[in-house]
Amino acid sequence: MKKITDAEIHVLLEKVNLFRRHKTWTNEKRDMWQEIQNFVDPYIEARFSGTHHTYGISQMGEVCTYDPVPQSGVYRAGIRQRCLILCTGHTGRAERSYVAIAV
Repeated sequence: MKKITDAEIHVLLEKVNLFRRHKTWTNEKRDMWQEIQNFVDPYIEARFSGTHHTYGISQMGEVCTYDPVPQSGVYRAGIRQRCLILCTGHTGRAERSYVAIAV
């Protein structure tokens, strides 16, 4: 996996902010989401599921920084350093799907 740079993090956050401003799922918003997924694909260290209680984010497109702890899905996926977590959707009532990007 490629390591994401500060400039690329800035671009990602701009894309996510633009995506989050759209309140309804229009074709334009779907295209933005696809663009975000294409942008982060080379940097994804792990895909995993969890709850908003663990990561603090629960809506598609929300991003946070996270320092893995041993009981987290990120840690079990092999990431031991600070990373960006991006919520990519729902997998159940409380369960969410996430990707981790090492920074």
